[in-house]
This record gives sequence, C-alpha cells and structure tokens, in this order.
Amino acid sequence: MICELIETHIEGCDRALERPDDQPPHVVSEVHKTQANIDSLSSTDNEDGVEITLILDDHSAFRVMVEAL
Repeated sequence: MICELIETHIEGCDRALERPDDQPPHVVSEVHKTQANIDSLSSTDNEDGVEITLILDDHSAFRVMVEAL
C-alpha cells in the first residue's frame, strides 16, 4: 500500500505541468534542504513486513522497513 501511495505521488508530480522542466520534484526535504526525483522504487516482502528501497536522482538511497503488526 505504501509503495502504491509513493507511485501515485510520483505520477501526480510528473503530470502536474506540461513541461517536464517545470514539474515539481518527487521529494522535498526542508530539514535537509534538498529536492530530488525518485529514479527507482522497489519493495521486498519478508517475514517481518515489507522493505521499501528508494533511489533518488541525486544518488542518495533510502531503505524503509514497514513492519506488520
């Protein structure tokens, strides 16, 4: 479900404006003062829940673990 939310967000950003150069970035962090687009999104199910991996176009990567309760 979380991956679907992220994919829907990416699609919304990519369709926001007609010109690709004017489209908003997928990720904006006021704390880290960064903006980037998601280049890759993947998820892996495991016994504890789901592991989501995001790779951004600024070469940073994040792994998010979503535990099933």
